[in-house]
Amino acid sequence: MGLGFEGPTVHASLYDLFLFDAQKKGKTTTSCFYRQHRLESMVAAQVKDEHGTDTAMKRKLTEVALNLLQLVAASVGNATPPAEIYWQKVLPNTLMPKIIMAQLHPDTAMKRKLTEVALNLLQLVAASVGNATPPAEIYWQKVLPNTLMPKIIMAQLHPDAKGGNVTIINPYRPLYYSVSTELQFPSDPALFFVEKDLHPGAGMNPGLSFTRTLSGAAFIPRAQADAIPFSSDKFPDILHRLNVLPNSELAKEVKKTLSDCEEAAIEGEHKFCATSLESMLDFVTSKLETHDIQVSATTVRGNKETAPKQTYTVAPSGVLKAPGAKLVACHPEAYPHTVYYCHLTRATKAYVVTLVGEEGTMVEAVAACHHDTSSWRSVFFKVLGVKRGTPICHFLPQDHLVWSPVR
Repeated sequence: MGLGFEGPTVHASLYDLFLFDAQKKGKTTTSCFYRQHRLESMVAAQVKDEHGTDTAMKRKLTEVALNLLQLVAASVGNATPPAEIYWQKVLPNTLMPKIIMAQLHPDTAMKRKLTEVALNLLQLVAASVGNATPPAEIYWQKVLPNTLMPKIIMAQLHPDAKGGNVTIINPYRPLYYSVSTELQFPSDPALFFVEKDLHPGAGMNPGLSFTRTLSGAAFIPRAQADAIPFSSDKFPDILHRLNVLPNSELAKEVKKTLSDCEEAAIEGEHKFCATSLESMLDFVTSKLETHDIQVSATTVRGNKETAPKQTYTVAPSGVLKAPGAKLVACHPEAYPHTVYYCHLTRATKAYVVTLVGEEGTMVEAVAACHHDTSSWRSVFFKVLGVKRGTPICHFLPQDHLVWSPVR
């Protein structure tokens, strides 16, 4: 059988890893796990290096998986060992313990493991190999054909192959939580400033930093997202479906996210929690009433996840105001998969500001300036040293989005 697996990274034959037959039943489960890990590591490296030849790669991986299944079917014997026949003769009324049965049939564990590896390879072919365009990305191209997808969205559609847990880096609640319900100033006051200070050469607040709110979350297909409940009364079912431990920190954040999304909108606001990219696009286009849309997100030059705290100055290239009279802002919520809290803002302007840090860090920062601040709590105006009703601005973390009509 042609089981060789050739490529720039993988130069091993699967015979070297898995070949066994009815006369070679001495392989241990530990050895099997080691061999599986070795194969999966090599396959992962191969997948990482083979993006340019995904069609050939899919064929090769499919061939390997099918050959493995054929090997399992043909090479593992099912004949009853003599020792088992002897047991039945000597102890006809005694059930053989599972541990002894496993020692008589070591190939059974190997057979299961080989089958698992083969199915994992087929899953790789279906989901992870090459550059297949996710349905949500195709939907973006259909709905927003003239809009470049931000890197943060692309990363959530094509998560790192190594995966990982959702990490809450910098918890962030939409601004109106602080405005309407909090007695204290938001946890990161350095993000806030007044609009008149937004000009080339202006120095921003010391200690300003730009981080991502979450790490590890990814979009899931709309059909899958719609099939999972998204309401507080289904909280236990949600945790079960998303494999979240009930007493974990993530479970607490999931509960908070559901509560945030179920709160009534403040007067004049339209809000929506998008559990898929497709549903977010539907909300944005319906509220902005156009498909000719610009989307902005804070980015740190060099694709860094965090810009260290430092003093930033507005670069000479200046400040670009987002076009259009209406804006939709979307904020990521803590959840096992990507969820965005989106709301149509009122009396708000958005800017993209080029900032240069004293340590040389360059940031394209998105700022939102709120003009209707008459109902805001007095602590905002006291901290910023301005009168009530003064327009107040704030920068957005890296994984937040602002959508606006192009014109």
